[in-house]
Amino acid sequence: MVKKDAPLFLIDTRPYAATVQRVEAQLMSARSQHKLAEQELKRTKGLLSKKLISQSLFDQAKAEHEVTLAAISEAKNALAEAKIDLDYATIKAPFDGRISRAELTVGNVVEVNTGAPVLATLVSQQQVYAEFNVDERSYIRAARSGAELKKMPVILRLSGDDHVVYEGHLHSFDNQLDSSTGTIRARALFENTDGVLKPGMYANIELGSVDEMSAVMIPQAAVGTNQSRKFVLVVGDDSMVGYREVGLGQQSGEFREVVSGLVPGERIITNGQAKVRPGMPVTVSDVSVPLTD
Repeated sequence: MVKKDAPLFLIDTRPYAATVQRVEAQLMSARSQHKLAEQELKRTKGLLSKKLISQSLFDQAKAEHEVTLAAISEAKNALAEAKIDLDYATIKAPFDGRISRAELTVGNVVEVNTGAPVLATLVSQQQVYAEFNVDERSYIRAARSGAELKKMPVILRLSGDDHVVYEGHLHSFDNQLDSSTGTIRARALFENTDGVLKPGMYANIELGSVDEMSAVMIPQAAVGTNQSRKFVLVVGDDSMVGYREVGLGQQSGEFREVVSGLVPGERIITNGQAKVRPGMPVTVSDVSVPLTD
């Protein structure tokens, strides 16, 4: 683990320090030339007012004065660039994180060309991005809600480790949809509270809504299929089994949203559906199923 601005590598500073000294000397020379040109300009200006010299000599002195000003500006810029190069010779951590092994060690020559080997890789441990695809319908709903992206909750679960939930928020959408899949790339930001999340991991993502919504949720196990229709077995006040077609919405974990066919408070059979038929009396044993999402 390294802290922000901690020195990680040191490139040989001697050539960069020599460049700084050379440019500083150039700046001193430019300032000296400027001082001389300024004195000459004042002298020629006085002589011109007395009509002792021609206008062309004064214009020449003025031009030389402006050239020295430009030389000072150029030397200052060169000195600033040389100091930046000297400062970059000490490579520091740009942020807090975990650094990989050093790919280049003492004695190697560091390159700056495209494709040159990296010195090391630093990854942030405090926050991580998770990238995932969102279908067009969900994207439009999120975009038209007018809410800030950071207010849209996102839940992350690692594969094979569903009992730990990471809560984050939406960070950004891509600028175009993938026409081949009908999805758009999204990015969410999570706090790596326990330090387990690592770049390259695969996870399950759930994108929520900014506004809380009321919905009828039933266990997925209670849903039956009759050709293309979905149904549940309901139990009336007379303890008789009834058949009810339902329209289903989004899925959340082991639960499924019911958009039509049921109203809150109705009882459904969640276990042993194969043993009962519509019109059959049953003995009811109420079970409370907690929602975790």
